[in-house]
Amino acid sequence: MTYVTDTCFLIDVAQGNEAARALLRDIRAAGEGLIVPTVAVAEYLTGSADPVEDLDTLGQAGEITDLTVADAHAAALLAKETFAAGRFPGWSDILLAGVAHARGLSVVTRSTRHFEGVRTRTYGP
Repeated sequence: MTYVTDTCFLIDVAQGNEAARALLRDIRAAGEGLIVPTVAVAEYLTGSADPVEDLDTLGQAGEITDLTVADAHAAALLAKETFAAGRFPGWSDILLAGVAHARGLSVVTRSTRHFEGVRTRTYGP
């Protein structure tokens, strides 16, 4: 299986969160893959002290992928649902959820409440 990375997962791995690092080890040991959507890249690099080095690191973490029209369409449908329910988590998470939904994948995150409507794999606090 391949997983969509949430930005918090990428940050947690970089900052040494042991639960996140253990999950990353498990994913790699199982021969599973990670994709890093460009929206996660933008969000991650916003807080970066060295965007060039960190972009290289993200590329090593998983396959960096552009958003497609199908991803955007799925995100729009999820956004409508969350707006109607009064629980919109923000555009970055909606776009990541759209990628997962459109591609039949799960999101790796500790913030499962931000990804209602898609499958998630979590690693705790």
